[in-house]
Amino acid sequence: MNPLKSLDDYLDELELSPIKLNELEQRALLNSIPSTNPSAKRLVKFLANNPDSTVAKLHGQTGILNLMEAMQVASQPLFKKGYFISHRLVDDELDHTEYWGIYQIPHHAKHCNDPEELGEYFSSLGDELIRASKDIRKGLEAGGEA
Repeated sequence: MNPLKSLDDYLDELELSPIKLNELEQRALLNSIPSTNPSAKRLVKFLANNPDSTVAKLHGQTGILNLMEAMQVASQPLFKKGYFISHRLVDDELDHTEYWGIYQIPHHAKHCNDPEELGEYFSSLGDELIRASKDIRKGLEAGGEA
């Protein structure tokens, strides 16, 4: 595994999916974001209700011009609550689109303090983590216990 990968590069490998948050979870996250940055709040509110949103949809529905800046502002407050925002590029014959979403921090990575450390953690564990994560997920889907 390439140690220079970003957190976004691990989403597909670890089969992490963006989640939709209920109203109580949304309120907790929105209250943790500084009110001085309404773009960050709009980003979180939109992604909490619309997992796996395209950049075009985000721009069109939220009016946020700088998504990366809004994500950076929301990053630490969300991480403290057990979530992170990430985006992934689907680049194949049928689709060349960037999708954004809110993800829950995996249980085995709760010790990480920020998204960068989470990416470093995934990188340090390498292929073994990915294999173990897939094996656990397959066992759960088959009705087994993890």
